[in-house]
Amino acid sequence: RTGPRTRMVGSEPGASKSNSLQELPSRPIPKSNSQDMWGDVGIVPRSTSAAGDLNRVGRRIEEGPILVGICAMDQKARSKPMTEMLNRLTSFTAGELIEFKVVYFGNETLLNQPVEEWPLCEALIAFYSTGFPLQKAQEYVALRRPLVFNDLQKQELLFDRRETYRILQEHGVPVPNHVVFNAGEDNVIDEQEEYLEVNGKRVEKPLVEKPVSGEDHNIYLYYP
Repeated sequence: RTGPRTRMVGSEPGASKSNSLQELPSRPIPKSNSQDMWGDVGIVPRSTSAAGDLNRVGRRIEEGPILVGICAMDQKARSKPMTEMLNRLTSFTAGELIEFKVVYFGNETLLNQPVEEWPLCEALIAFYSTGFPLQKAQEYVALRRPLVFNDLQKQELLFDRRETYRILQEHGVPVPNHVVFNAGEDNVIDEQEEYLEVNGKRVEKPLVEKPVSGEDHNIYLYYP
């Protein structure tokens, strides 16, 4: 623990971490009613998201299923939870017509192909993980304009835990009691047997110290 660092410390009572993901229970897949989803049976709503005529006005399900692009590293895109979700999605039908078709981008495309050569899609599921080319994905969205389920620009905010906590608090979402130690600033530290105080704000022990970077998972535990 040498050298300056920017850290967040906070008490997280009752927090626990599981090392495994529980597989989702199998359930019957309901068939969707296209009128409930789109308003007019078989009509995909107007969009200017994708290149060509994929999302032209009046585009009908009869012309083919809606293309859903999976823009994520293979380890995430083909994980058991993701596969379960996509299997359910592609099980929906409008009458006897399949409503959705999944298009995997894949690591080779994401890492080595220019965004102009990435697959076309009408809707995009994209999220960051280690090695994911976030900037290229942002360029793809700007170029093709698919319907995006999660804002790729705002995913950058998740890299900074301070920003994440700030946004949660702005929207009334409870966060743990925490303090921030910013390296390079004049910080007043008071560590006692029962608590840690940073710049006048106190956190009782036990507490967890985390790096500000959301990509850094090295933590320190403090006990009374």
